[in-house]
Amino acid sequence: MLKQYISGLQTTTVNVIASDADLAKIAAIMEGSVETYKSAGQGGTAGTLPATLNKKTFILGAKGEMGARKSTQVSFPHVKPASQFTDISASIVGQFTIGYEPDKVQKCDYAKMKFDA
Repeated sequence: MLKQYISGLQTTTVNVIASDADLAKIAAIMEGSVETYKSAGQGGTAGTLPATLNKKTFILGAKGEMGARKSTQVSFPHVKPASQFTDISASIVGQFTIGYEPDKVQKCDYAKMKFDA
C-alpha cells in the first residue's frame, strides 16, 4: 500500500499487490511524499458469517495546540459480539493517531461511541 502526501495532506491511498521493487518504482513516479507499507497479514479469526453485523463507530479525539480539539471517526464493520466498549476503547485510546499531518503524530486521548439514529 502506498500513501501519498502533498503539502502535508494525504491525497490518496493506493492498494497494490506487488514486489518491493515494483512498489519502489511506483512510489518514484508519484509526486510529494510517499510512504510504503507492506501487508503483514489479514488478522482476526475466520468464522461463519453472522446473521447481522455488529458494526461499531467511534469518534476519536485529543486536545491539540492551544486547547483546540482535533477529532476523527473510525468504523469497524463487525466486531466480536462479546466485545465490550471498555475493551475496544482500551485498544484505541493512546494507540490510534488522529490528524492528517505525517510529521505531527498525536495519539487520541478519548474515544466515544457514535450511535446512528
